[in-house]
Amino acid sequence: MIPKGKGMFVWQLKACASDNPNALAFSAKVAGFSWVAIKIQNGISEFQLERLPEAIDELRSNGIKVFGWGYLYGADWIGRSQALREAELTAQLCLKHKLDGFFIDVEKEYKRKNASLWATTYMEYLWRHLDKDISIGLCSYRYPSYHPELPWHNFLDLCDFHAPQVYWAMATNPGDQLKRSVRELTTLENLPVVPLGSAYKEGGWAGPTVAQMDEFDATAKELELPGLSWWSWQHAEANPVWWDTIAAHEWIEEEPEPPTDVVLPPVARVRVTNPSGVYLRTDAGPARTDNEAGIARAGQEFELLGEEGEHYKLAVYAPKASFG
Repeated sequence: MIPKGKGMFVWQLKACASDNPNALAFSAKVAGFSWVAIKIQNGISEFQLERLPEAIDELRSNGIKVFGWGYLYGADWIGRSQALREAELTAQLCLKHKLDGFFIDVEKEYKRKNASLWATTYMEYLWRHLDKDISIGLCSYRYPSYHPELPWHNFLDLCDFHAPQVYWAMATNPGDQLKRSVRELTTLENLPVVPLGSAYKEGGWAGPTVAQMDEFDATAKELELPGLSWWSWQHAEANPVWWDTIAAHEWIEEEPEPPTDVVLPPVARVRVTNPSGVYLRTDAGPARTDNEAGIARAGQEFELLGEEGEHYKLAVYAPKASFG
């Protein structure tokens, strides 16, 4: 299941909602988040063990889907591969916490020699050991053309969605940046795109304006993306203007269409010949019980769909012995 609707990334749980899992879930629900992605892994180490299970339980109890994310290194700086150990931990944590999916955060460490091998090792392990309903997305640079060293295809060939970090620090054109990111990524691999937008400040940049955040949201909807998210909870929460802006963006998930009943084509027609008629029932239980659906009179015809035991299967059931 790919993340749909409006989401939010959590970096440090202790810095969000006053380190209160109940308040975290309540705030997420009030803000209209369909899902939250929480950091659970840093390389070969678990991340923020203390509050994680409680936060996940509280979010789920409020109808919010929970994804995990982890920052991966592929190898230590001496060059020894740790990709398999990282994959084992990812799979273990996704299954342990019954997560809806996982975001793979790979950046400069995956521009080194042998990165393609690390990526393939990591992805193939997940493919063999994760349930197929746990979706995997690549959360990396917005423009692949700027980072050709990254082994994009080794990851994307087994991913379910893109999750580019479309951070427009020091710029004022989030809509154009998102369009370019979507264009470049879907050219690489035609997958759904669920981007991350800017809700933080750094260095000499004071952070996004309300107009820029609105533009990012509007562009995602214009492109008919399945959803979007923001980096990050603790930064947005510290700036009430940002938080209120994100909360005001409406994302309504479409309800899945109810499955339609499959009707088999008729194989024949039958006519009631018993002068007293026959009892019709909604199942093949004993006659004249609570499952009666009426009486078919002599001469009435039905389309025969098949046979089940001692009964004919029609639009409703009737005893086989009653037909000529």
